[in-house]
Amino acid sequence: MPLWGFYRVSPKIRNWAAQSFLTSHFLSTKKILSTEPIFINQKFTERFPALASRDFRLFLSGQAISVIGTMMQNTVQPYLAYRITGQPFYLGLVGFAAALPAALFTLPGGVLVERLDKRKLVIFLQAVFTIQALVMGILALTGVITIWHIIVLAMVNGVAQAIEIPARQSMLIHLAGRKALPNAIALQSTAFNVARVVGPSLAAPILVLFSTSGEGWAFIINAISYLFVIGGLMAIGRGKPPSDPVEKAPRRSALAEFREGQAYIRANSIIILLIAAVAVQSTLAFPISQLLPAFCPRCFGPIWGWRKGGRQPERGSGNRAGHWGAHRRGVYGRV
Repeated sequence: MPLWGFYRVSPKIRNWAAQSFLTSHFLSTKKILSTEPIFINQKFTERFPALASRDFRLFLSGQAISVIGTMMQNTVQPYLAYRITGQPFYLGLVGFAAALPAALFTLPGGVLVERLDKRKLVIFLQAVFTIQALVMGILALTGVITIWHIIVLAMVNGVAQAIEIPARQSMLIHLAGRKALPNAIALQSTAFNVARVVGPSLAAPILVLFSTSGEGWAFIINAISYLFVIGGLMAIGRGKPPSDPVEKAPRRSALAEFREGQAYIRANSIIILLIAAVAVQSTLAFPISQLLPAFCPRCFGPIWGWRKGGRQPERGSGNRAGHWGAHRRGVYGRV
């Protein structure tokens, strides 16, 4: 039939012919004309089921950027403390001030988190992190910062982290659903360890290029990075029920819930072993990065700022390799 003749037939025949052409030459008209998003491959979401949730994708995207800024700050903060004082004692004191709130407030914070709106709480605490990093950056750039400023602000950051981490971790089941929770935890851990590689790698050239103000610019970059996770959390649908709601027990006193949590830990040998393993690592391994500024000048001379930043990514690379191996062998589901 000539082309002009095609338009002389009835509209029903034209529509049927067009639909048949699309169906036979392209996937299907239903898929093409569907309003549902098709930019996420089905096989991809089967392998990473947590990414099928829009809310989790928003959260993870902002979190991945924010953690890079946090790792930049964690790299330059002890560097700045040692540059100001020249004494290793203050490196340990800054690390102690940052870690002490976690030991004191994380367990009570877990009880508090269950009584508040987790999303709003995390947004508020991310705002606290933003202000803390911004104040550190301004004090460092203006040259008025002292070691006591660093200690006090490190403690403020530690208090906020002691509550924010339980709140953020408990959000995952609502964002990704119960079935995708192991995958959500794995993806968040992967983002964290990738940031442990990228963050220090970005901080090192900043310290070299801005020899007297590099720390301040790293703090400012960290403050800006928190805006991404805040924006992601604010974009998450409000008022929508969780994708896989958790059954809530009858509300009791905070002290009773705290005691119940301690009893559960004591009765579960696997949790006790995990806590013991993390405690040993946190006590004997993690402080190494805090004390690096005292060792690097003796080993690397005048370019020790670059070398100090270059040591940090090695830890993240090792953890990332461990996560990849665990994912390949399916260890996450068994743990």
